[in-house]
Amino acid sequence: MKTNKTAGKIPFFQLLESGVWHFKDTGKEKTTGNHSCAMKHFTRFRNKEDIDTAELTVNLMKNFSAQDT
Repeated sequence: MKTNKTAGKIPFFQLLESGVWHFKDTGKEKTTGNHSCAMKHFTRFRNKEDIDTAELTVNLMKNFSAQDT
C-alpha cells in the first residue's frame, strides 16, 4: 500500500509517458498526440532532467508555459 510520503516519488516523465500510452491504448489519437507533444516540450524545457511529481510547482509550470517553443 502506498502512503502519501511515497506517492510523490513518481518521476514526472514516467507519469507523462504512462498517460500517453493510456490514451493510445484507448484509441484517443488526438489526445495521444497532444500529450506526446507536451511531453516532448516539457522534456526539452527540463533539459531531459526528470523531476518527481512532488517537486512540481506552480512557478515551474508558469515558467514552462511562458517559454518560447
